[in-house]
Amino acid sequence: MLNTKALAGFFGRFLAFFTAMLLLWPIVGETYGTMYRSEMNTIFSSFFADGVVSLKSLQDEGTTFDTDLILASRTSGLELGRRINSYQQGYLPTIYLLGLILATPIPWSRRFRAILWGLVIVNIYLPLRLLPALLLDFSNPQLGVVTLGPWFATIVRFFRDVVHIGFAGHFVVPIPIWFLLCFRRGDAARILGNSKEVRPPAETKSGSAAHRSLPDPR
Repeated sequence: MLNTKALAGFFGRFLAFFTAMLLLWPIVGETYGTMYRSEMNTIFSSFFADGVVSLKSLQDEGTTFDTDLILASRTSGLELGRRINSYQQGYLPTIYLLGLILATPIPWSRRFRAILWGLVIVNIYLPLRLLPALLLDFSNPQLGVVTLGPWFATIVRFFRDVVHIGFAGHFVVPIPIWFLLCFRRGDAARILGNSKEVRPPAETKSGSAAHRSLPDPR
């Protein structure tokens, strides 16, 4: 049977941690945006042989976007640009994963290890999240940096729509990462269920299991 008290406690802790980290964005947003752009620039600076990727800070109070994404062809010199948001692309999935980890009722030593590994994994996931959008933009005939076949372009477009743009990229992808980092065999049943520990039969003073005496059939 599902332990509703434990489940309610988990969701309460998660909402508290997640909301607290959301409220920190006005304080840490500029620093996080700089770190996000630096990571993407480092990874994608030489990723495409004929393509240049550059993420720059966007100071425009009239928009929610904080990053200019500029793509260029080394051969033709043509550029394409669009705007992205480091809050949606990086900060949201990161704090969502951290909130799940912090709310999980496992020993704090395991939570701290999960946080460290979670930060490593999520920072591998973030450039993979951006990659489908870059591939589609670079396949634009104006740039012609990469050529995508019809089937491959359909697959890339699907991942662009689901992971880069869609809700799943923020709040679905972190869930399996959290589960792999926080749960060992039997943890889910122990935390969320009312499974009772099976105890061995009581023993008598002589060490043998207690039993009822049966009547002598004679």
